[in-house]
Amino acid sequence: MLVSTYDKDGRLAEIHQENNHFLVKLYENGRLYETKDLSGHSIHYAESLAENFVERVGSFYTGTQTFLRD
Repeated sequence: MLVSTYDKDGRLAEIHQENNHFLVKLYENGRLYETKDLSGHSIHYAESLAENFVERVGSFYTGTQTFLRD
């Protein structure tokens, strides 16, 4: 079940809840980059990860506009 989405400048993060855990699907420019299984983590952790991805914070910052390479 889709819980929430974060979207900014070509990046999208979707938080899904499946049974007792959360998944965060990370997209850039419409392409799936990665799915993070957050078993054992709270919704707050999932929200923080999603926000960091769309805001290009921490390990999601590459110093360039795009995260994915063709």
